[in-house]
Order: sequence, then structure tokens, then C-alpha cells
Amino acid sequence: MYEKETVHFLKGYSDQPIPFRRRDRISEEAAALRQIREEEETPQKIREMKALYYNLDRATHSDSSLFYEQAVFMKDYTDNYSFHGYFQRYFPTYHAMNTEQLRGYFSFRTRLRKGKPDENPPISYVYVYAYELINGIGAEPEEGLQELERLQDLYGYLDVSLKGYLYNWIRDYIVYYGLDRTQAKRYFDTESGDALGVLLQCESNPDVGTEEEKLFQAIVSLSSYEIPKSSFYKKHPEMMQQVICRTYLEMSEYMRKEGKMMYSEKCFGRGDVGSYRMFRSAMFYDHKKYEDYLYEVSPALRFYCRKGQWTREDYAGIAKKSGILADLCRETDRLLREKTNFGHPLKKKINAGAESKIAEVTIDRYLKEKNEKKKAVLTIDLSVLENIRRDAAQTRDFLLVEEDECRSDQEYIAEDRNETVNITIEKVNITQKEDDLISDQDHQSEQISIKNETKTEEKEPEESSIFNENERYLIQSLLNKVPWEAALRGQHLSVEMLVDEINDRMMDVIGDTVIEFDGSIPTLVEDYIPDLKKLLS
Repeated sequence: MYEKETVHFLKGYSDQPIPFRRRDRISEEAAALRQIREEEETPQKIREMKALYYNLDRATHSDSSLFYEQAVFMKDYTDNYSFHGYFQRYFPTYHAMNTEQLRGYFSFRTRLRKGKPDENPPISYVYVYAYELINGIGAEPEEGLQELERLQDLYGYLDVSLKGYLYNWIRDYIVYYGLDRTQAKRYFDTESGDALGVLLQCESNPDVGTEEEKLFQAIVSLSSYEIPKSSFYKKHPEMMQQVICRTYLEMSEYMRKEGKMMYSEKCFGRGDVGSYRMFRSAMFYDHKKYEDYLYEVSPALRFYCRKGQWTREDYAGIAKKSGILADLCRETDRLLREKTNFGHPLKKKINAGAESKIAEVTIDRYLKEKNEKKKAVLTIDLSVLENIRRDAAQTRDFLLVEEDECRSDQEYIAEDRNETVNITIEKVNITQKEDDLISDQDHQSEQISIKNETKTEEKEPEESSIFNENERYLIQSLLNKVPWEAALRGQHLSVEMLVDEINDRMMDVIGDTVIEFDGSIPTLVEDYIPDLKKLLS
């Protein structure tokens, strides 16, 4: 049953036979025969790919470069093999797979490329296919982007980590292969970056100038103070836009002259430059080897590659809207209301220091310029005097009636039926009124002997009708600090939506939000509690 082989020792021990099971030797021989048979059945291309791994100098080739060389070699290979085994690795590569697993992968890839994806493939197969795409294998850049997005849709649900990795790899893919910026807009916050770029341009090149509309939209986009909801802006959008832009530019100039940081840096911090690793956590080989490359996602986010070294420049501060910029906008709004006697006044915030002084000076200068431009001299064409006299005579004849009828009715008394109507025309200075005071008829503003002019004022809405029943209930509950949750749930009302409706309405009345959230709990802004009590009374 046993075969014996002898082990010889030089000294200290006597020779002893070591038994081997015949069964073990037979299994070894069977395994060897099976390996030979597998090698014979292995496609030539896969055998050559395996040999390529060993033929490359591993002293000068990293794992990623070895993977890249094999991927290029197998980029067009197809297979039709039914694999029912299992394969899973943290960093899956071709070298980590046996022949069956390799054939299973390439068959999976063949079906996927033909539009017939497997429903539940080994997740490591999906990773390998993603590695091929980010290394530029099997698809041109635009097609590769679509394939990565397709992988995300098909298999993102199978693995949470895969979905996150694919999202980040897609962003890097757009940068690395220099895809059109319209693609970058889908994965990067380019709106905030573009807006910050406008502010940076204004401060870096103040003499060049920037379109006012463009600057205003950038400020609106980056400020946490919601200018479009301001009641002053709704009534006087042009004035608000002009003053906000001027105030920002004046504030920037003040910071520059004082030798301080740029105002945009005060609002959003300084740009940060740091080393960057493309396609982190992926089997990626930097085959393009850029010598000097720049990809600008936005003026606030740039990627550089110099001699293979990647860096990223960004402004972390634009991740959220600026409260400092909001103070400038709110203080400008407050002062505009105060100096034009408009609507409900806003309370001054303590932290609006230099912003308040700059805004006040800017507004005073703006209003002075506006008043000077409004002054215009009305020139009367004296050639029309005869027409005026003729019209006046016709009016006189129409108004004059028989003497006895006039006296009996006591409506008009005419001492002389042939009296003439004298019209004295003087040169007058016409000062245009604010838009909300201009009459519908232009001749009423020319002050030509017109008396008893009346002005119809808009009727203010009754304060008691400002809030609906649910809004009044919530505000009163917050004022009295009593529970309100059960009542809102009973009516299937969302407190967030109710608060939004109240705040939107108060922007028209008070010019600010009156309820804020402390986590998920609504709280009244203390400054406006007296106003709310008055509105509820």
C-alpha cells in the first residue's frame, strides 16, 4: 500500500523510510494532466496574454502598467464561454484570474459590448471593465464616458462602493481626456464657479469692467440673502441692481486700497492648490503623460498636469452661499429703503460694519446722480400758441351759457361774454417723479396752470388678511411656545412648506424671513416678533 523512500542524514540520526500514499501521487498526476488539457483548450490569445505578463520587466513596470499592456493586447478579443464559477478581488486584474475566470470575463465583456448585459455578473468583472474604460481601452473618449455611465445605471445598485467610485472616475475621465465643458457641467458645480469667476475678474482687472447684469447675477447666485424676494427689488429692480453692483465694486476697491485680501477672498477664502491623484482607487496607468496640460472646469476649479504630476486648484468656500456677501446685500437693501422712505424698514445687523459705511456712501452718490439726471428743461414751442388760444376760445364758448340760465342755476357767472382767456406760458423745470408716483397722463406733470390735481393712493391690504388660518396658527403657536406638530399632522401639512409660504409673504411686507430652522425645529427671528404680533392683532 505504501512506497518507501529513504532520507539520509549526515550524522546524529539513522536513515528512516518516509511513506507516501499512492492516492496522493495519482491526484498530483491527474492535476498535471488536467492542467495540460486546460492549456490545450485555452484560446491562443489568452495564452499569449499570460505570457506577456511574464515577458515584461516587472522591475520597471508597475501593476497598473502591466494591466494596461495586457488590456491593449486584448482590446478586441471576444469569447463565448459559459462560466458558472466565482471571482472576487479587491483590485481585480487579468493576472489574478485563472483561465476559466478569464474566459468568463471576456465573454461577459463581449455580451456587454453587444448590448446584452448580464443581470448579475461577478462584481469584480464590472470593476475590470471600468478599469479598461478609464485607461482608454475599447472606446473613444465620448463613447467611454457613455459606457461608464451605462455601468453606473446597470450595476450601481449591486455595490454602493462601485456607484461612488464610478461617479468620481467619470469626473476624472472628463478632465483627463479633455471632454467638452458641457459634459463637465453635469458632474461639477460650474454655476457657482462661473459666478465666482466674474467676481475675480472684477477685482483682478477693475479697469476692464464687467457687464452690470452679469455681475449682479453672480452676486445673487453666491449670496445667501435672497435679493429677488426683496420687496424693494420687486418694485425697483433696476435701482437695486445698479446699487448692489456699485456697492460691491466700491467694497472691493476699499479692500484693495487698504492692502487687505480681495473681497471675494473674504467671502469665499483663497484658492487652494494641492497634489491630485487621477482615478483614485482604480487600476489606472497614466499613459498620456502630459507635459503641460490645463483643464478648467470653471474659474474656481482647475486641473493641471506638468510632466506627469497632477495638481488641483479650487475654492472650497463656494460649497455654500456666502453670509458675508449676504450682509453686504441686505445692508444695501436696508439703506435703500431708509433713504427712499420705502415700505417696511429692515433692522440693521451688528456685523455689517465696513459694508454699511460703503453702502451708505454709494447710495448717497447714486441718488444724487439720479436726481441731477432727472432735472430736464421743458421747452415750449411758441408757434403753437395760436392753437392754444383757439382751443381756449372754443372751451370758453362751450362753457358760457345764457346769462339768465347761469344766474338762475348759480353755476357760472360771466361778467363779459367777450372776455378772453389768457394763458401764461413759462419755462419750467420738470423733475421726473419716481416710477410709483408718475401719473398715467404726461401733461399732468408739466405744471401748466393745472390746479386741483388729485392723486389716488394705493390702498394697503388689511393686515388681518395677510395670513391664512394655518399660517396664523403656526405663528401664534411659536409665539406662545405651545405644541403645533399634532395639528399640522392632522391636516397633512408640511411645516417646511408652511414656513416657506410665510417667509415668502413676509419678504413683500417686511423684506426679510421671519422664521428660521434650528435643525428641524422652526423658530421665530427675534427681531421681527413685534412686527408679527402687530400683523396678527
